[in-house]
Amino acid sequence: MPMERPTDFGTEADGSASKEFCVFCYSNGSFIEPDLTLNQMIDKVSRMLAKQINISEDEASSIARTSVSSLKRWSGLRS
Repeated sequence: MPMERPTDFGTEADGSASKEFCVFCYSNGSFIEPDLTLNQMIDKVSRMLAKQINISEDEASSIARTSVSSLKRWSGLRS
């Protein structure tokens, strides 16, 4: 997710804003869904994208796979 506003950022254990992770993924210094796999995250983002910007699931999946795989949490992992 693009992080542009202060409310878009997750929080560190000390309550400060995370510089790397969004509010939907990270809170109080840890991942909200620590056991979430790369494929599960791609599926989750795909469904959200398809609804938000009114595109097909296949198109959303392609976009999600590229964008999610580039994020720090997921980089280097294979789906």
